[in-house]
Amino acid sequence: MAAARLSASSEAMPTLIALCLPVLLYGISLNGNFVFDDLESVVQNKDVNSLTPLSTVFGHDFWGNNITTNTSHKSYRPFAIWTYQINCYLAGGLFPFGFHLVNMLLYMLSCLLAMKFYRNILFDLGFIQSLNEKTLVATLLFIVHPIHSECVANITGRCEVLSSVFYFSSFLFYRKSILKNSHKLSSLFYLLFSWIFALFALLSKEQGVTILVFNVFYDWIHFAEIKFRFYKISVNWQKVRVVSARSVATAGFLFLCFYGRLWVMAFTNPVFQPHDNPQSFLAEWYWRGINYIYLYWLNLWLLLAPVWLCFDWSIGCVPVINTWTDYRLVFVLICILFGCLIIRAIFSDQLTSRVTSIGTSLIVIPFLPASNLVVRVGFVVAERVLFLPSFGFCLLVAEGYSRLKLRRKFFCLCVLLLCGTLQSVHRATLWNDEINLYEAGLHVCPLNAKVHYNIAKLNSERGNNQRALSEYHEAIRLYPDYEQALNNLGNLYKDTGQLQTAKTYLTRATVAKSDFAAGWMNLGIVLAALNETDEAEAAYRRALQHRKRYPDCWFNLGNLHHSLGRQQDALNAWNEAIRQKPRHEPAWGNLIRYLTDLKQLDAAFDTARMSLKSLPESARLWNQLGFVLGVREEWSEGELAFLKAIELDPHNADYNGNLGVLYHRMNERDKAITYYQRALQIDPHHKSTLKNIGSLVKSAPTG
Repeated sequence: MAAARLSASSEAMPTLIALCLPVLLYGISLNGNFVFDDLESVVQNKDVNSLTPLSTVFGHDFWGNNITTNTSHKSYRPFAIWTYQINCYLAGGLFPFGFHLVNMLLYMLSCLLAMKFYRNILFDLGFIQSLNEKTLVATLLFIVHPIHSECVANITGRCEVLSSVFYFSSFLFYRKSILKNSHKLSSLFYLLFSWIFALFALLSKEQGVTILVFNVFYDWIHFAEIKFRFYKISVNWQKVRVVSARSVATAGFLFLCFYGRLWVMAFTNPVFQPHDNPQSFLAEWYWRGINYIYLYWLNLWLLLAPVWLCFDWSIGCVPVINTWTDYRLVFVLICILFGCLIIRAIFSDQLTSRVTSIGTSLIVIPFLPASNLVVRVGFVVAERVLFLPSFGFCLLVAEGYSRLKLRRKFFCLCVLLLCGTLQSVHRATLWNDEINLYEAGLHVCPLNAKVHYNIAKLNSERGNNQRALSEYHEAIRLYPDYEQALNNLGNLYKDTGQLQTAKTYLTRATVAKSDFAAGWMNLGIVLAALNETDEAEAAYRRALQHRKRYPDCWFNLGNLHHSLGRQQDALNAWNEAIRQKPRHEPAWGNLIRYLTDLKQLDAAFDTARMSLKSLPESARLWNQLGFVLGVREEWSEGELAFLKAIELDPHNADYNGNLGVLYHRMNERDKAITYYQRALQIDPHHKSTLKNIGSLVKSAPTG
């Protein structure tokens, strides 16, 4: 009779809520764009936008780089990349709507499985009469928890949601293996599927593999019937042999997962800098421990009161505790006291003990990879890593709610759910627009240099240079060795013609990070503009030393050689840029122009045709082909090439003016005037066109 309570009818309401509520919360994110780290993980990720074969993806990190290199952060999530590729393939390109839709659908599936997870655990614990209520409350709390907003509304957050789907599935199959214990073949079958889904969870996000640890823990707590009392632990020894065998097998598979994960990254560790995670670089063990406990409290607070959310918590957002007068030591003591209360609850009466043990383990176990206890991590706080721990947190809150004796506890629950809903919708709305997201982060983490950096970068892209300069300077004030901010600030000064100031900041960028290839290249560009050619070449060479595949640097080095009259060196550099990046339009353009200037028209023509095989949509290259054909006096083909360039970019005065020149040379005066006039409509001060149309008018027959 008890098993019958797990009927489809009793699950109908939570199931309906799990399907509908995520749409209400995150439907607005369907209008969102690629924001923040989506640009690196999706838009600029060659594994996604070039649909790299899955076999190759398995050798790359999450950002599309070789995972064995020293510069890789070793994040390994090939399944997430695979789903991005499917998005890109089905939509025929990088269109954010489909990516956001898949995120929301995966979240709906995750919520459905979470509801199944809650229901099975509560049933196993013997909550028969209150089963439906607790399942519904826990599921509702999980769905509306605002800590999930980044994982759902931000496309990069798909890793956590996808991993949770496999995470929950692994437990459900493991539980089936326990229930089928009397049927060894069926039990083994479900156990294997549990392992497979745990592996899938690992390949989606590193935290996912911790489900194997929880499964073993749950096996001992539930099936072996371990009972906690103060100074005493009782065990059902008749079941220990079966549980031990299953646990040893699962532990063996966990070891294989760890070994495989280390093998993929060639048994090398990621290299982090002190600004990535300053707490872990403290020399004294006791200060490290104190800071870690404070970070645990901060993470717990984000679960308890998720009103203080930020898209990034790095670079100064959470200053280290290194003095005994720091007021935050109070929160360290509160966290320790809270831990003691949890331990006391575990050793209380049997039912409370088992609920608290399981709920706490569902918080602690998936958080372990981010705790700095297993390995050093490259962040201080990350809201995404709380997606799985929030599952256990909501179970504990649901249990606490069921024990409340308040007359209006249902009203309190409704208020809590409403607050969670409003905050989730608000955060999803912020994730739709970068500037609002960054400005909101500024209110939460005003000492975070990266927040100021992102605001500066976005304002620079939008042409608001004054705000960009102000925010870059603030980012550098907060973190003087912030090489990316120094580099971008130098580029901004370069673009406004302040070359000496640009040189100062770009030099600081290369001092702050000696292997900063982009900084060296940009410094080379500024030095070349200042006519410091030897220093410029040295800077370019230094950039290429630190980044072997750097087509932009080869292009700029070619420009330097060309300006110094080293024509063969210039050709070699431009060809190398094209070899490394066949779609490097400026390198193709320089190569064609140079060959044309040398009157090597056949070579220029062949190069132009070759360039268009890689860049058939390039108006610039069609224009250059037209110019080469015009010099060769192949009028019809030149006309077609110029017309194609104008079709691709109709508002370009150069292209219209060049076609006018072609008609001028063909003695088709009316057509020449037409395209000269179009060029002047686009740019009334277009010098060459003004000169050419004046020449055409003067040469017109009189009388």
